[in-house]
Amino acid sequence: MREQMVAGADVNKVGPGGSSPLAEAARIGSARMVEFLVDEGAHVELANPAYSGATAVLVAVMNRRKTVVDVLIAVSVLIVLMT
Repeated sequence: MREQMVAGADVNKVGPGGSSPLAEAARIGSARMVEFLVDEGAHVELANPAYSGATAVLVAVMNRRKTVVDVLIAVSVLIVLMT
């Protein structure tokens, strides 16, 4: 993924399966990848058609990925505080 970002890949692109890279990182429970994607500009509120329009945090909740949920909630709080 890091190589793709360097090559200019769109971190918010929803793939053919209807899911964003952030939602997939949340689904598998990769907190490090979630942090990387957010640092690269991933939108935490992006709806994912593959998950009935759920955001990454809801995907993490559905898959019981507590660490990822915590990371995404912290990011969301920071976004609110900065606006």
